[in-house]
This record gives sequence, structure tokens and C-alpha cells, in this order.
Amino acid sequence: MDEDMFSFLNLYLPDYDEQVKIGDMLYNIERKIQVNNRINDNLQQMAYDIYMHTFFKKKSNGKLGDILIEHLKSPVQVGEAKDSTGECPFFTSGAAILKWDTFFTDGRSCFLNTGGNADVKYYVGKAAYSTDTWCISACDDLSDYLSIPRVFTNGEVKDTIVFVADGGNHFTDYGIFEGMFLIFDLKGKFQRGHLSCFFSQTPDEEHPKYKVSDRRMKGYRHIGRLIAAIRNY
Repeated sequence: MDEDMFSFLNLYLPDYDEQVKIGDMLYNIERKIQVNNRINDNLQQMAYDIYMHTFFKKKSNGKLGDILIEHLKSPVQVGEAKDSTGECPFFTSGAAILKWDTFFTDGRSCFLNTGGNADVKYYVGKAAYSTDTWCISACDDLSDYLSIPRVFTNGEVKDTIVFVADGGNHFTDYGIFEGMFLIFDLKGKFQRGHLSCFFSQTPDEEHPKYKVSDRRMKGYRHIGRLIAAIRNY
């Protein structure tokens, strides 16, 4: 390409100060990408080191079935639950959490997508799940390694759900940043000024399926109130 190829084009050229701002913005984006790449590289190396230290050349002393329970495959497809108004959360192979009138599991469970969307959800309480979702839980005789401190809940809270704060869930005034684990009480009623999770059944590019806010929003249904935010170091 040479100058003759572009000489006939009429272009808008911002003033010098605006060009500096654009350059700074592009530079900051590039730096952010570089930092994120270094973080990803470090996480990959940490995962490798932990695996090698924990498992490499170690003699097997058990089977996965000794500590995990694989629940029966669900007979319910996602389409059957779209119009359901039951009380139990219905976990799908995507981001949507619908409702169902009966529960398939009760207690602390993990729901793993078996489709193209890699995702894991953790839930405490009675729940249902779709036929393309894998449900596992710990054996009864195992100690409880994942629980919510009572200082956060003021007592026993059973129906909870955990999300990870993403780029659309930054509430620095509340001490919440990207990557933090957000724990919501599904039985917690909405209280203005306190963060809650809201769900939209008609999401689009401008309206994500899940949003966190301290006030009600048009087109969104309240599903739970925030009771804890945990930072992963």
C-alpha cells in the first residue's frame, strides 16, 4: 500500500488533544491485555505446580466415586421448564436458571454443563436440573469444606447460589470487584440500598440475563439478596 491509494479519501482528523486521548486509551487497553495474559500464564503455571505436587508419582489411594455422588440423569428437557412456575430452581446447560415444581436433589450440589458452554454452578437446597446437566455432590461422610460463615448469614441459610462478578458487576462502593464470588440468599427479600441479583427472561445485547443492583429494574425479576462477597487471592 502507498500514499496514492488513500489520497482521494476524505477523513475526519481530530485535534491534537483528542488524538492524545485516543492514544492513551488504546495504550491502556493494550496494557490491560498484557496484564491479563500474564495473570492467565501465572494461573496456568500455578495449576500445573499444584497438580504435580499433589498427584504426580503419588500412589492411588481411592476412587472418585469414594468422595462424589453422581445423581441420576434428569428426565426433563429445558423446553419443558421454560413456562414452569414451580418453587425449585431448575439448572440448565446454559446461564439460565428456570423453575420446576419438584426437586431432584437436596443439599449441597454442583451442576456442570455437558453442552458447549463450560460452566459450573454451586447450590445449597432443593433443586432440579435439565437432562443435559450433570449433577454431583459429596458423599455424606465427608467433612463440609465449603460453607458460608455465620457472620455473613446471621444464622443458617440453606437456599443460596454463587456467581462470579464479571465486567458488568463492578460495585466498588460496596467493595465488589471483578472475579469475586457473590453469594445470594434466594429467600432473601429485596431491600432498597442492598445489592440483589435480578434475572431477565428476555436478555439481549444491552440487557444481560443477570444483573446485580441495589434497586429494582424494569424487565428484571428479583431472585435473591447478596449476603456475602468473597475475594479469591
